[in-house]
Amino acid sequence: MIRLSKPLLVLVCVCLALRFAFFFVLAPWESDVLQSTVMRNDAPDYHRLATSLLAGDGYTRFGPDRPEALRFPLFPFFVAGIYRLAGPNPWAVFVVQVLMDCATCLMLFGVCRRHLSERQALAAAFFYAIDPALIRHCSELLTETVCVFLVVSAAFVFVPTGGRSPATFGRRRALVLGGVAGLATLSRPVCLFLPVVAGGYLLLSHRNRLRVGAVRCAIMFATVGLVLTPWIVRNKTVFGYASLSYASGYNLLWDVVVPMEMRHMKLGRAETQKALVAEADRLMVLEGVDPSRVSPFVWTGYWKRIALSRIGRDPIGFAGSWARGVVVTALGLGSARLAETLGLEVSGFYLRGHTSLSGAFRAFLGEKGKAELLLATALGGFLALSYLLVGLGILGGWNGPSRGVLLGFLGVAAYFILVPGPMGEARYRIPAIPFYLPAVGIGAMNTLDWVRRRFRRPDVLIGGQRGSP
Repeated sequence: MIRLSKPLLVLVCVCLALRFAFFFVLAPWESDVLQSTVMRNDAPDYHRLATSLLAGDGYTRFGPDRPEALRFPLFPFFVAGIYRLAGPNPWAVFVVQVLMDCATCLMLFGVCRRHLSERQALAAAFFYAIDPALIRHCSELLTETVCVFLVVSAAFVFVPTGGRSPATFGRRRALVLGGVAGLATLSRPVCLFLPVVAGGYLLLSHRNRLRVGAVRCAIMFATVGLVLTPWIVRNKTVFGYASLSYASGYNLLWDVVVPMEMRHMKLGRAETQKALVAEADRLMVLEGVDPSRVSPFVWTGYWKRIALSRIGRDPIGFAGSWARGVVVTALGLGSARLAETLGLEVSGFYLRGHTSLSGAFRAFLGEKGKAELLLATALGGFLALSYLLVGLGILGGWNGPSRGVLLGFLGVAAYFILVPGPMGEARYRIPAIPFYLPAVGIGAMNTLDWVRRRFRRPDVLIGGQRGSP
């Protein structure tokens, strides 16, 4: 349980106020804002899937005769449930997401408090409350807020109270953890391997009682499987493939290989995409397959073949693309999307289309407008401060009793940043944020204590008593 102290209640109010302030500035109930700002990127897909579910057309974006398996199902069903109660209004989803994100902030404090001091846990939750990316994504029709809620919920279930034995991780907790991890996977595929990480920790922590650890792992994995099975069975029934999604081929071609091939083909993003898809279509025709009459699992399978062949031709280029993607995920500011949301002029700058970071930086300064540059400077300053405090937190907590838990948190943060790899976007960092914030909390409080000691006026003896001069 989380004890609601006065500082924590104030923090939750700050978290709530900032998110609702952004919500009201955005005014997503206005029809022009809805069309020009809210319904961008992946948001129209989730909206159409939700409205199709409500209309009884099934899980589809393009009508009952074209079922869908690209987008993972949890978020569209979540949106559809809210639409059923409040009508097809994205702003109603945003309100629920604001409340969920405040609950996430509370859970983050609870997880941190098990191994950190109350001040350090409050600092970590405070940085969560004021993070611009987290605030903005509460008013986006995207999966990030729900995914973060679920992964922090999993951490809340999984992380033991300081000083407790791993044996206290009982069967009931393994069952709950498996259910939450399964739901997180159905929200974003990046969460698929987190149960493997948790299972490895359980076996390691029960190395002297492997049978007990194995039972806990079996319960967790069985529950994950039970949560995922209905969707896998649905795809087997509809498409003939026992798979969660055909997103792997789609993402591999569009988000991994396209940025690589843009430099080789000397073409823009859209032209490169068309060229690679045309190559896949030609391969299908050569093998006697009609591209217009096959399951999307088939044609994305051909996309994957084209993508893997290009990666095989240039593995060094792929490694460079992976590194650039990781840098984009870790350091991306999302300033363009935020500027667009605030009604500022937005450039067409595309970071992953540049071959070098220095060239990207020069293009960034040359193409961005003044307002967007100011916004990027503020966002960059906050991100730089966060990462600086992460470093200080690692130094401060290295010899502490919670070093293992701190490194575990940072390992999960690194997982969320590294796994998207070449697909790097600023929003892919969102699930990593709660897991590097415990280090931020340690670094912030250690720095504050150092400043207080450094500038505290020395006490002197006055008339035999200690006082200030």
